[in-house]
Amino acid sequence: MSLDNNDSIIWKPAMSVGVDVIDNDHKKLLNLINEMDYIIHADVTQKYGAIESVISELIDYTIYHFDREEKLMEVCGYPELEKHKRVHESLKSQVQTYMDSYQRTPQQFKPEAMRIFLNLWLVDHIMSMDKDYESWMQGKNEIIKKTNAEFETLSN
Repeated sequence: MSLDNNDSIIWKPAMSVGVDVIDNDHKKLLNLINEMDYIIHADVTQKYGAIESVISELIDYTIYHFDREEKLMEVCGYPELEKHKRVHESLKSQVQTYMDSYQRTPQQFKPEAMRIFLNLWLVDHIMSMDKDYESWMQGKNEIIKKTNAEFETLSN
């Protein structure tokens, strides 16, 4: 997959992991990354404030999504859960580093670099690591639905 400074990512059915709530989370994350792409290329008067807002929402939603995904992997008995959690921690750290860089020197911040990194990381993560747990969640709709309802109740 090749990305340049003008590419956004479009959700494709091949990216589905077979669990609607996780697929919907992935779609929202892609939309946030695409929103950053729009802000980068638009003539937005308050560009840097808008970028900070999107990065902040991206951090918050990424944490929310990772927590949900890890909980569902746990109840489905996914054996690579700990490895997956370490990868999630690494991404959260990298995104926080981008936010810290932005907050230190917003005029020198390169949002294009962050957007390209996130595009590549998210698509690769979905298509490799997330697709790996797909088979562990098949046929477990009831426990996924129950666990997700509990997760959403606790998260609100």
